Amino acid sequence: MSAGDIADPTVLTAEYATGTAEIREIVLSDGTIVTLDASTAIKSRFSDAHREVELLGGAAFFAVSRDPSRPFTVSAADLTAR
Repeated sequence: MSAGDIADPTVLTAEYATGTAEIREIVLSDGTIVTLDASTAIKSRFSDAHREVELLGGAAFFAVSRDPSRPFTVSAADLTAR
């Protein structure tokens, strides 16, 4: 991540972020694997009833861990996918 990326308010609120030309794979607490594309930022909110990831910017691929009792949603801008 470059110094310019750190000044970006989106990155400051992100739980996970990548810089320019960086691709990163992370494993969320439920076992879901997320591949973050370059210049991507996400944050997650998990509870006993739901799992939600907010895509703050960029692009990501999700290999979602199955858990029928806790739906997994991804929101980006004004769209939400379940």
